[in-house]
Amino acid sequence: FFFLMIRRPPRSTQGVSSAASDVQKRQSTQSTWDIMESANKEGYFGSLKPAQEKALQDFVAQIEKLNAENWKYDLTQFDTYDYLRFLRARKFNVTKSVEMFSNYIKWRIEFGLDQIFLFKFPEKDAVKAVYPHG
Repeated sequence: FFFLMIRRPPRSTQGVSSAASDVQKRQSTQSTWDIMESANKEGYFGSLKPAQEKALQDFVAQIEKLNAENWKYDLTQFDTYDYLRFLRARKFNVTKSVEMFSNYIKWRIEFGLDQIFLFKFPEKDAVKAVYPHG
C-alpha cells in the first residue's frame, strides 16, 4: 500500500485562518507590564486599603504574641506576602486568619516540616545495591 502525504499549502491572506495564526490568536496579547499592573489587586501588597493595613498590623501582632507564648517558632521565613495570603483567605477577618495561621504552624511543628532536610538515610548504600536505579 502506498500512502500519500498531502500538505495543504499555506494561506497567504490575513483574513483566512491557518493553524499557526490560530495559535497566535489564542496566546495572550498582554505585555508583561500589563500583567504586572493587573496584579495590583485589592488586598495585595502595595494596594491595601487602610482597614486592610490595620488588619495586617493586628494579625502580625497577634501572631508574634502567640509565637512568644506558645510555639517559639522561627517566623523569619514568613513575610508580609505570606501573612496577606492568610488574611485574604479569611477576607481580612483577623480572628479567623490567626486561627488558620496557628493551625498551619502547629501542623508544621507536628509533622517536623522544618526538620526534613536534617533526615539521614543510613541504609542508602544497601538499598542502592538492591535497587541500583533508585
